[in-house]
Amino acid sequence: MPTTFTWFPDTNPSNTSEPRVLVAKFGDGYEQRAPDGINNLQEAWALRFTKDYVVGMEIVNFIKARAGAEAFYWADPNGVTKLFVCRKWSYGRMTGEGVMEVSCTFEETAG
Repeated sequence: MPTTFTWFPDTNPSNTSEPRVLVAKFGDGYEQRAPDGINNLQEAWALRFTKDYVVGMEIVNFIKARAGAEAFYWADPNGVTKLFVCRKWSYGRMTGEGVMEVSCTFEETAG
């Protein structure tokens, strides 16, 4: 059973949606389109966490432990809990002593 990501991101997370669509192109510019699968509209959230160093490392370790492959539950800013994976993240200390910034992208997944 997937675990749950429980940390809250900084304000104003950014959401991107990109439907998966099958396209067959024909002559004269005509094309046929159909949804690719049952859940073809999956969201991606660009998140930033500005936390003290210990909490920042807890977030990084959670993400690293899943290595971009293992899904986890996360409640988006609208309060909807779905399964996500995180394949891309970055982190570093900020100029303030003991403060860390973690940036990552959560991609919705079916499993």
